[in-house]
Amino acid sequence: MEDSEQNDQFTLSEFSKRLEAITGVPASNQRLIYKGKSLTDMTLLFSSIGFTNNSKLMLLGKKFSVDDEAHITKMCDVESSVTATENKLNDLTTRLADIQRGFLAAELQEEGLVKLSRQVLACIEALSVQLERLDALCLSQSSSDVQNKRKTIVRRIQELLERADGLHSDSNDTLVKLNL
Repeated sequence: MEDSEQNDQFTLSEFSKRLEAITGVPASNQRLIYKGKSLTDMTLLFSSIGFTNNSKLMLLGKKFSVDDEAHITKMCDVESSVTATENKLNDLTTRLADIQRGFLAAELQEEGLVKLSRQVLACIEALSVQLERLDALCLSQSSSDVQNKRKTIVRRIQELLERADGLHSDSNDTLVKLNL
């Protein structure tokens, strides 16, 4: 702000809106601190608090709204579940490779493949549930960062679903070869 006389006529609310435009932190999520005190009365003029051109004002806040914060928390829960399912798929991939290399006794291979196939289907179901959880989030008014986070998680789930489908197909093919 260039002119100190003009600045004296700003309310804290008007200043907060300017800060929002500059920083992207919504006015509702801002906390302004001046001389160690939190400024809560947004109707005050700068002149009434002793603010000058050389004064320092601290802004604390988050770019996300309260609703966005709740959505992010839910998405983090989904990400944790997806990571656990991905780890399970990694384990199942290793187990299938071990069966295909003959590391499991021949009389146990059929039973092992059937169990493995069921576990892959359970992973597919778990990933589908996580997609449903993401679809249930209403993000129409959310920031683009939140919407992009959801898109990233959806893409990751889709890649894992493709991988799980391939693993299920491979385990069924191995079972068919075993029964020939």
